[in-house]
Amino acid sequence: MNVTEKIRSISISNQAIIATLGLCAVIYLYYTGDSWAQLVSIALFLGVLYVWSSTLRGFDDFQLKNQDLPLNIGVGLVLGLAMFLIYVVYERLSLSTIAFNASIVAAVTVVAAAEEFFFRGYLQGKLSESFGFVSKVIIVTALFGLYKVSVFYSLRSPLSLAEIVVISCIGSVILSIEMEKIRNLLAPAISHVIWDVLVYSNMTSMPSWIVTAPEWTEALYKYLFRFGGVFCDQWGASSYFFAGKQFVTCSGCTGIFLGVFIAFLLFEKTLFEKLHTWKFYVPGLLPQIFMFFGLNIADFLGILDAGALSAFQLQVITYSYTAFGLLLGYTGSVLMINTVRMDSERWGTRVESWLKDYEYLVVPALLLAFLSNPLSSPQMSALIFFAVLVFFGILTAVTFLIVLIVSWVVR
Repeated sequence: MNVTEKIRSISISNQAIIATLGLCAVIYLYYTGDSWAQLVSIALFLGVLYVWSSTLRGFDDFQLKNQDLPLNIGVGLVLGLAMFLIYVVYERLSLSTIAFNASIVAAVTVVAAAEEFFFRGYLQGKLSESFGFVSKVIIVTALFGLYKVSVFYSLRSPLSLAEIVVISCIGSVILSIEMEKIRNLLAPAISHVIWDVLVYSNMTSMPSWIVTAPEWTEALYKYLFRFGGVFCDQWGASSYFFAGKQFVTCSGCTGIFLGVFIAFLLFEKTLFEKLHTWKFYVPGLLPQIFMFFGLNIADFLGILDAGALSAFQLQVITYSYTAFGLLLGYTGSVLMINTVRMDSERWGTRVESWLKDYEYLVVPALLLAFLSNPLSSPQMSALIFFAVLVFFGILTAVTFLIVLIVSWVVR
């Protein structure tokens, strides 16, 4: 029995519980560990996503329904405000301190909605009826409390942590009961968002648990930059910069390897077969080749002095390199894929099977970008996202060149 079959033999309810425990472990490692522990947590999260996705049949599984909207919105608002008023009495807060910060509102809204999707929508929805009403509420609340411990363990004192966990568990009980009675995620999601927005509304700066800069971002950037240097000269004058950091490849190589990634990501058998003609390949391959060799020859002969180019001229060259590189990478990939598929039946079958799952490579890229805290440093998140795609493009190009050579040798 392989891993997939073993996972499928576990009940959906237990898979959901395992996925939630895995999520808590991921968050604990992410917030308490060094850069290596954070990278391990990301790898573990991919496993959580695998278990999670294996139990999902579609978006309806999150129990977000377009039904009885006035009722759900009304219940969500009233319960959310009631929860906050109880908190005001407990903390003896003054309502005059409420002052909404747009960044904080956006951040806590996203986090609150995500928590509801996972705990009330997914986890509570996947617990079978055999658990019963009370058992469901207890399980979801216990795991939600564990999740809060994972988030705040390294950021709070023991007493403060205990207070947060108790308050969160009380709120979870209320939201879980609301979910069981309404049977629509919209109501508890609204209640949770209202609660979080109002609780954090007296803050003037973003909560530390949202903007804590992960240590692994710098380490990952350095490794990706070194890796890119193996395949690119990384000419700084024709490179993009994010958050003051040079991108991992020059503009031309960036275009080429992103083009490779896009071609494999958007593989469609019928379309690629139609494109297998010189009318597509020639205009797709030549512009970047002519530009690259033309500029280098002109520079070598002294006709063009790259060092004397203005900022505007360098910018034009940079964008042109990227545009033509995208075209070259895409066209070259179409040629490689068609050549392997048509020249070797055995390798062609393997290639088509592999390409069906290629799209899932976007998941770790998006995950890394999201975990790099786009709220505090969107440019760094963009750098990591596109650098990872370039990394995949390089690996794909190298792998397929090897497959192409092997297919020619053994046919």
